[in-house]
Amino acid sequence: MIRNLFTPSVSLLFKRLAIVLVLFSLTRIIFWVANFSYFQNTSLLILVLGLRFDFSIIAYTFSLFILLSLLPFKFTNHSAYRFIQAVFFFLPLGLCLLMNLSDTVYFKFISRRSTIDILRYFSTPDSDGWRLMSQFILDFWYIPLIFMAMMAFAFWIYNGLNKHRSLHNESIKKQSIWLFVISGLLILAGRGGLQLTPISLVDAGLGTTPKNIPLVLNTPFSVLVTAFQQNGKPLYFFDSREESEKYFSVKYKVVPTETSFKGRNVVVLILESFGKEYIGYYNKDKGYTPFLDSLLQQSYVFPNSYANGKQSIDAVPAILSGIPALMQDPFTYSVYAGNRTVSLATYFKKEGYTTQFFHGGSNGTMGFEAFCKYAGVDDYFGKDEYPEVERDYDGNWGIFDEPYLKYCANMFTKNKKPFFSLIFTLSSHHPYTIPVQYKGKFPKGTYDIHESIGYADFSLRQFFEEAKKQPWYNNTLFVITADHTGQSDVPFYHLGMGAFAVPIVFYDPQQKLKGLDSTSIQHIDLFPTLLSLMGENVRGNFWGRNAFDKKTDHNILNFNYGYYYYLNQKDSLQFIFDGGSSAFIYRYPTDSLFKNNVFSEFKPWVKENTPFIQARIQSYYQNMEENSMYFDLK
Repeated sequence: MIRNLFTPSVSLLFKRLAIVLVLFSLTRIIFWVANFSYFQNTSLLILVLGLRFDFSIIAYTFSLFILLSLLPFKFTNHSAYRFIQAVFFFLPLGLCLLMNLSDTVYFKFISRRSTIDILRYFSTPDSDGWRLMSQFILDFWYIPLIFMAMMAFAFWIYNGLNKHRSLHNESIKKQSIWLFVISGLLILAGRGGLQLTPISLVDAGLGTTPKNIPLVLNTPFSVLVTAFQQNGKPLYFFDSREESEKYFSVKYKVVPTETSFKGRNVVVLILESFGKEYIGYYNKDKGYTPFLDSLLQQSYVFPNSYANGKQSIDAVPAILSGIPALMQDPFTYSVYAGNRTVSLATYFKKEGYTTQFFHGGSNGTMGFEAFCKYAGVDDYFGKDEYPEVERDYDGNWGIFDEPYLKYCANMFTKNKKPFFSLIFTLSSHHPYTIPVQYKGKFPKGTYDIHESIGYADFSLRQFFEEAKKQPWYNNTLFVITADHTGQSDVPFYHLGMGAFAVPIVFYDPQQKLKGLDSTSIQHIDLFPTLLSLMGENVRGNFWGRNAFDKKTDHNILNFNYGYYYYLNQKDSLQFIFDGGSSAFIYRYPTDSLFKNNVFSEFKPWVKENTPFIQARIQSYYQNMEENSMYFDLK
């Protein structure tokens, strides 16, 4: 009965697509095993949930192959036609498998599946992705081997099925009916079901918890969906701005701190991938940063401090201009990138400061140079401006931290005073290269990044030792933070707000600013906070808040992979919200692995706090859409 239902070509098509499904599921299992510490206490139901997204991407990427397999004409038996058919089978299969397998290792760096913004790394022949490709292949050599084994398996089965093909004397009528039926099924599979809108990233959270979303998804789906939804759909929860601003408004007044640092030099150190996980000061002296640990003892530290994104490209706009990362696409690659705004550079230039940005990587990398010009920074110093590239180049990414930081210290001496400068380090970025003479000097740890963190910390020590010799040192306020977190082997730092936990520290050589402050702070708060430290009394448009203002809300809102993460430190709760009906609540920091969703216990809290979250989200999109964040700093 079943055999008579299918035509031979339909039967053959289903067998070939079964190869694809098996290999997709196999890559998901490999992804799971390789990142097991992130997905503990997860059941095999994940494989079933993942099929919905596998069916969807197969419908998109294999649609031409499927239609070629169903045409009810005799010429489909010709060898040339079958060759073309095979090309449209193996080309998308190879691309999809390669993307899934690549994310098996890349997930450790970004804690999510790759999205369309991964393509920016390969946008030009000399871009970062192409330059680092060979190193990735060497470091993760087993991925190409697994890929080739899978493709060989697919080729073997595909050819074996070809030998048993019997497509003669097919009923053209029956084949035409199947063409119509399967075309309808393709549309249904591509949409992910009969719901009103096609499935998106957040739908992967249905039936499981947010931590499992990367496991449910596949990378080709993630890339394809974000290619067409790069900026996300603007979310509006209130009928008017006035109603929204009852709960949150960008209009905010900065008031000066008791101790003014007006006229002091300001140096912002952005440490590549320096999550709090690596810093002993935050982890009962278990870490890789002996110098930073000692420096923090003499600093003003915010222990509840967070990045606004998971990528370097999110950090610079947040730190320099107070722009949060609340949409899928990075701000600098969004349709809002031309919006008029102000920045710390705008302010310090008005005060007569020299403004600079230093990064030892290739000029143009991550779009830093372009954004700095947009934000009003006077001078950008990249690898091209460094005088000893041949001597100090790490062979992959840029200039080693130790010589580059010493170079920065000496450049500050030459600066017209006062100056506002940002330094972005890079040695603790993959491939984590350190100079040959320092091999074996720093603890290896459990990941390659740990040794490079030790080297970067040592380089930081050399920077401060050099800086202490300079006349500008005592008159300088240092801000120390990181762009984002890195590879993690501590469960607390795997998920939710723990995955954003970076240092935010102020170090004053004169020791006028020293202590411990439990106020929650994130990158976007640095703009109004530094204005306050500079003695400013100004009203403007800020998404962040002055960390020294104890009368305002300091709850944290971040976005990752389709979900908003709202941290209420006072109530020790983390609220995860998709902008619609899906929401979760976990106790923070005790339930860092999202084991117990306590949503039902806190319904009154949810009702009270949801408008504040919605107002922040709406404020972000509304002000982006209306280009209304600019204000006069006079």
